[in-house]
Amino acid sequence: MESKEYRKLEYNYKAFLIFSKVAMLTFLTVGIGAIFTPQTYPIMPTIGFIVVAGIVSLIGMTIGALIIHQQYETLPANEKLEFKQKLLPEAYYICIELFGYGSLVLLYNTFTSNNPTLCVMSLLMAGLFILVVLVIWYFGYKSY
Repeated sequence: MESKEYRKLEYNYKAFLIFSKVAMLTFLTVGIGAIFTPQTYPIMPTIGFIVVAGIVSLIGMTIGALIIHQQYETLPANEKLEFKQKLLPEAYYICIELFGYGSLVLLYNTFTSNNPTLCVMSLLMAGLFILVVLVIWYFGYKSY
């Protein structure tokens, strides 16, 4: 029988996954939109949207992960093991997938845009996303 704490953690975990998907898909939509931005349109609002969407995604996912980790620490040992085996690999896979797609879109922006400012910003964000993927893979997904 699962405890009340475990059910609460599972509920928050699923909400975290939904938030993560929505945040990253929003970021990807803005990034893909930047690809098709006409040359006559001022590029700074597009860059601002990309940066804000990326930062909001990272901050939201970090806060969610910290809340889930705090709740995870209050579980008994048998429920911790069940959570790790049942739910955690899915989160690592989703984060790797979304950040991986994000870095691909940003790299595409880098090499197809005629605007040097967008190229530099896209390259920096792609580098950050690739770093996040490597950290998640090394510390999390690899351990399973």
